[in-house]
Amino acid sequence: MSAPFNTPLEAGLRTLFLLSAAGKRGYDTQSLVYLDYLVVHSGDLDGPPSLHPESPGKKGELLVRRQLVQAGLNLMRSRELVEQRFSSRGIQYAATRAGAHVANQFESSYAASMRERAGWVIERFGRMQDKGLADALRPFAQLGEDELITEGRPDWSLHDV
Repeated sequence: MSAPFNTPLEAGLRTLFLLSAAGKRGYDTQSLVYLDYLVVHSGDLDGPPSLHPESPGKKGELLVRRQLVQAGLNLMRSRELVEQRFSSRGIQYAATRAGAHVANQFESSYAASMRERAGWVIERFGRMQDKGLADALRPFAQLGEDELITEGRPDWSLHDV
């Protein structure tokens, strides 16, 4: 049996719930990474109790979450539950009508909790730009900004002989 946690399916469903709560508004991948973190750890920012319990590796979650969220988006797109839009602000994702319908079909208490948190996250943080989201998360999560800045640069330390 495969583990249900930290899979593209789990991340894709959380993203689908977020995008369904957002209506027609679209979000880029980085915004969805931040918003997904907030759905899981809503209690960190005075929201409903966190969806998942505290974990020792929580501080570094954002460093690995992007790849997982992207895989989840790809899975939801392959089922036509999420659409990709190209705009002057880059690539954005939004729930399709079918996606919003599917998200509303889940009836478990976990799904109800996820739906509640997704609505809270979109209402409270949905209009923030990435910098505002990063600033809000900074006390709780390692953002990995240094890695983004240095990605693609040569490693000059190898040449300092």
